[in-house]
Amino acid sequence: MGKQKIVYDFTDEVVLITGAGQGIGEVTARAFAKSGAHVILVDWNNETVTKVRDELASNHPGATFIAIKADVSSPEDVNAMVKKSIDTFDRIDILFNNAGVTKRGPIKDFTFEDYRYIMKVNQDGTFLVAHSVGLTMIERQKGRIINNSSMSSFVVNRGRENCIYCISKAAVNMMTKAFAVEWVKYNVIVNAIAPGYDHAGGSYSGTGWRICNLVIEKLSNRGMKLLGGAYV
Repeated sequence: MGKQKIVYDFTDEVVLITGAGQGIGEVTARAFAKSGAHVILVDWNNETVTKVRDELASNHPGATFIAIKADVSSPEDVNAMVKKSIDTFDRIDILFNNAGVTKRGPIKDFTFEDYRYIMKVNQDGTFLVAHSVGLTMIERQKGRIINNSSMSSFVVNRGRENCIYCISKAAVNMMTKAFAVEWVKYNVIVNAIAPGYDHAGGSYSGTGWRICNLVIEKLSNRGMKLLGGAYV
């Protein structure tokens, strides 16, 4: 007897995904669309995210898809993103807080500007989006958040020279735990995933789909008892 296939149903749920114009965010957006969700695609690159939105709208006419250009490290952009989402759908059920950046090089060669470039997106951006979206979930007393961390939050990757990235993702793990403990009383469930490297950039690659499946699993009813974890 073959392994039973698990089918996830997110029909009519509203999902917001940052970094949705490429990589893991794009693959996850496709999976949610296939599962019946309405998807808010957010990215700093308006051209790529609009292209993904148009393709999803064409292939899944029963759902609604909107594309929003936003810099997640900008409070103004994040607030405008949330306002447009609520104006369109009246709610956000699920947040996949995925946007992130990196820059490789030895720490001795990094400037403070290099450090802030990574931290403002990976740390500040994760906080701003989770906080702004989370407030709307608290108001409704319902919501699920997945932050995208990394295996690099647990280890320094020898030979890859991405120590600032490691620091930023370690911050995401503790942020996830802090939000999870404080917000569970509002029925807002917060977790993180900590994937390894997606060598093909996420788009339909085996690694990208495995990461996507982990996100879907933790957001499904099967994963609702999990809280504050960073799942590798």
